Amino acid sequence: YERENEAEKEAWESWGRSDFSRALKRGIESEWEGVTEHGFKPEEIDDAFGLLTDEDIDCLWYNAGDKANWICEHRSDGPSFNTGGVLEHVNVEEVVEMIDSRLWKQRVDADIRKLCAWMNASHIADLAVSMQCTLVSQIRKLQLTNK
Repeated sequence: YERENEAEKEAWESWGRSDFSRALKRGIESEWEGVTEHGFKPEEIDDAFGLLTDEDIDCLWYNAGDKANWICEHRSDGPSFNTGGVLEHVNVEEVVEMIDSRLWKQRVDADIRKLCAWMNASHIADLAVSMQCTLVSQIRKLQLTNK
């Protein structure tokens, strides 16, 4: 049992996650059309798929896997993952929302950096981004406290 678990973990890390990720990306490309909450279009969502982390992919796999008949089968040639069966239970809208929020955060962070540069406060841009300072008054306050 421990050897099977170890083989499954190694296979998932080696190729299972990437197979599922590619299938998930294809599924989103074929199933989702529209505009996100923040106005991103399908091609932008497709291009930003890489913003999902390994942890995100793992979470999607295991959450959908709870609804699938099986997620991994151990055969003589090694583990076999039920990518298609699990994919049927992934909520595409949830995945698109995850990507949308990451894209939006990138855009907001870039805007904060631009605002800092405009205010001659580039030296505190990282701090302003980490604190999500979106107002001039917030950045001015940071400037005064970080002199």
